[in-house]
Amino acid sequence: MSLKTCNFMILYNRLLDNYNCLFEIIKKIIQDSVLLEKEIFDCNKLKDQGKKEYYKKNSAWSNGIIGFAKSMAPAVSIATESLNGFVQGETSIEEVTVSLNNMVALVTQFVMSCKTKADPQSKPLASIRRGAREIYNIAHSNVDKIKALQMPSSEPPIDISSLTKTKKVAFENDLKIRILELERDLEREREKLFKLRSNTYH
Repeated sequence: MSLKTCNFMILYNRLLDNYNCLFEIIKKIIQDSVLLEKEIFDCNKLKDQGKKEYYKKNSAWSNGIIGFAKSMAPAVSIATESLNGFVQGETSIEEVTVSLNNMVALVTQFVMSCKTKADPQSKPLASIRRGAREIYNIAHSNVDKIKALQMPSSEPPIDISSLTKTKKVAFENDLKIRILELERDLEREREKLFKLRSNTYH
């Protein structure tokens, strides 16, 4: 095994450890959310019928919790698949980054929902917020590690200094065209994302 391959495997194993840590924190957040819900109901002295009315009356809070519960499992699955795909050369670093950012966004939204009804001094809420910060830090650490795993481009660098003025101008025009094409593609993808979010969250 070459030194490069050995370093790759070391980084990959560290990345796996981080992912496992992420999943344990998410599990803890879910457990804390159950305690927080009980605390909120106990504070308001709610029984079964009262709980149903409370959910209806506070739909933004309840929808935030339900949305988190429904979305987190698929988000974790996608994050795991994207990591495995990246290691096998089938997934880009951008896909892995997006999957991690989605997990962070879901947890952040969940914390905001919890804060709307929880006592600011609530211990379960404090634990949830700590978990959210840990997820944020680990996710960004994972992105840095993934960048370290990324293989360098196989395309040889272009020696611009060796080009004639005419070729430099032509090369510049090619780059401008490529940038415009990428910007157009980016705008199309943004429109798709906007439509998807509108359909999913509204």
